[in-house]
Amino acid sequence: MARVADKIKLIDGSRETLKLSVRIIDLWFIGIPGKTEQAEMVVVDSDGDEIHVVCKQDQLKSRKADLKENLTYVMHNFKVIKNDGKLKNCDHEYKLCFIGVTVVRKCDMEQLPFRKFRFFAFSSVIAGHFKIGLLVDVIGVVDEVLFRYVSSKNTRVVLNLKDLSGQVLSCTLWENYCLQFLSYLNDIEDERPIVILLTHARIKEAQGSYPASVSNSFKASKLMINDLVLEIQEFRERYFGNVLLM
Repeated sequence: MARVADKIKLIDGSRETLKLSVRIIDLWFIGIPGKTEQAEMVVVDSDGDEIHVVCKQDQLKSRKADLKENLTYVMHNFKVIKNDGKLKNCDHEYKLCFIGVTVVRKCDMEQLPFRKFRFFAFSSVIAGHFKIGLLVDVIGVVDEVLFRYVSSKNTRVVLNLKDLSGQVLSCTLWENYCLQFLSYLNDIEDERPIVILLTHARIKEAQGSYPASVSNSFKASKLMINDLVLEIQEFRERYFGNVLLM
């Protein structure tokens, strides 16, 4: 009889001979390809629970071609470590690392959920009601572009995002995320509103006269600008509905 898959929410560090049936819902790479590159991913199980998984350089070469976002896998055997880094992609006490005996096998499991955005309320950011270091998803309409700077050393754009309740939150996009946004502005003629969805956003605490704000996290974030995804389409419809009621 096949062994029943373990549940992500029950991972407590007491054992490492885990068997997980999961979908990779986020996948990104950091470091220099072929030298220091490693894979980082977020996986989800049938209950919708998520955990951060790392495939370090020594394991990546033989596995990179098999790791694909949105595909489903059965994975066995990990090193289980505390999720106590400065930034956290998941609100789970632990994260997993591939080791030499980790087994990763593609398996068609259509019932496993896809990525579900967990949008963080602007009001909670502004009020300081958030876990320091926990990355979040945000969505809002571009209310104003405040500042842009492009150079070989420092590239960023600062803009105000507005949510459906009218709350305004400062958002800074750095490096390639900045260039992606500025390229979009250059390519469009007069497409309004501009709705931004930013995943794995970093919350910066308020400091003195500067209110709390958000920014992309390097490599992990995905930036969607008026993309044809359900969440952006629904936001646009509700935004236009609010405008008509004003």
